[in-house]
Amino acid sequence: MYLASLDRGRVAGGRVGATVLALGSVSLITDVSSEMVTAILPLYLVAGLQFSPAAYGVIDGVYTGATVLLRLAGGYVADRVARLKAVAGLGYLISALAKLGLLAAGASGPLIGLAITVDRAGKGLRRAAGHRDRAGAERAGGGVPGVVGAVRARLAAVGHRYGVPGRGGGGPARPAPDLKGIEMRTLGLRGRLLVTARAAVLLAASATGYALLGEDPPAPVRSAPVAGPALMVLTNGRLSTVSAADPGGPRQVTDTACDRVYAAAGTVACLRPVGALSATGLVVMDDRLRTRRTVPLTGFPNRLRVSAGGRMVAWTMFVDGHSYATTGFSTRAGMLDTRTGEVVDTLEDFAVVRDGRPYRGADVNFWGITFAADERRFYATMSTGGHRYLVEGDAGARTVRTVRDNVECPSLSPDGTRIAYKSAVDGDPAKGWRLSVLDLASGRVTPLAERRSVDDQAVWLDELTVAYALQTPDGTNDTWSVPADGGGAPRLLVPGANSPAPFPGIPQAVRSAAALELE
Repeated sequence: MYLASLDRGRVAGGRVGATVLALGSVSLITDVSSEMVTAILPLYLVAGLQFSPAAYGVIDGVYTGATVLLRLAGGYVADRVARLKAVAGLGYLISALAKLGLLAAGASGPLIGLAITVDRAGKGLRRAAGHRDRAGAERAGGGVPGVVGAVRARLAAVGHRYGVPGRGGGGPARPAPDLKGIEMRTLGLRGRLLVTARAAVLLAASATGYALLGEDPPAPVRSAPVAGPALMVLTNGRLSTVSAADPGGPRQVTDTACDRVYAAAGTVACLRPVGALSATGLVVMDDRLRTRRTVPLTGFPNRLRVSAGGRMVAWTMFVDGHSYATTGFSTRAGMLDTRTGEVVDTLEDFAVVRDGRPYRGADVNFWGITFAADERRFYATMSTGGHRYLVEGDAGARTVRTVRDNVECPSLSPDGTRIAYKSAVDGDPAKGWRLSVLDLASGRVTPLAERRSVDDQAVWLDELTVAYALQTPDGTNDTWSVPADGGGAPRLLVPGANSPAPFPGIPQAVRSAAALELE
């Protein structure tokens, strides 16, 4: 039939029943929640969880593709179930539960994708073959789908308008489709199955192609066995070790992927990279690189430290932005006590004393934690009010106090008397940073011989030398070293590597691999 052939007098006088209004109201609320998710989801995945655009494209493809496939399946169910109101109600219930599933999914890409698929399943059921209009028409009396459809469409349009954050009533709602003169036809069962099968094959092929081709594999690096005291580094994002006596020589490369790595006293910490459908997280391993503990994290990995005794692990993540040279970025610094299992999600919950007075600020950010020998005290950077302070903290008392201005990414010397740090040139991070060493007792500052801008948290190789990474114009990293007394000159330590950490001996897992290569 054609909608244009309906008796307009009958339509005008049709009575809208309670079921129609109830379904329309539920549709309004559901559309509000759906539009809110649709508007925020891209920002949350890309800016919040640091998903790559390609990873977001996969999830968005699932979101869109599931709608099409499940609407076909829902149409088949709706055509063969007499109780259309129950089908619609089930669809709304599934969608509502899926919204709660998004909260439970947290930072997990696969769980977010699953929640979205379930939500689309609910939408496919409730919208299949126009069952909402027909279910309402049955109760409205007179079977006039035009009246039911108009009521439902207008309420849904209100939901579309007010569901988008920031739009409210200021923007136009999505217009209801003009169905006048359009013949209402449905595919047969065979046609539906054929369309569904083709769409499923297309989606599977797209997902497989992304998994195989979406990420370039790291360039191969020649791996060779090393022995004796070592320096742990990252080579093309792979955990590696080089001999402390010959850091520019052979290196042993493992399959462990990290964005940051640090090790001390048998504890190896790794901030794993963001995957295609997974967020980052902290992995704590033993000296055989066996996982002891994992902590899911949100953001982009930036800094990582392990206390000298191996008990405490600290990290810094970029939650918003990706550079300390700009303003408006947001970081989150946390800690893990590997002995008790206690996790400090953020230092922002600690009590702050600035210049001798209690202080609270909405713009407070922390980053670059370094631990003292007692594994309770620590130093870090605190940014607030346009200043970047060196702060001393107490992990047990959950307090921090400011020590000095214009100090970033501190690194405490092995004897606990000096701090290597970067400071903004003329107090302006946009001009770059210079490395210096601060004597904690006297307050004397010693600029180091490195004159290039260093955006890294330096590492003490011993009492006399600090190491740091510099990025080359082609985007790769080199690890350099410089004397801590201000003399000498920078020296290329490990080419093609970053995230250095002194390690007394070769990790057991690397040592075993080296032995196999020698056989």
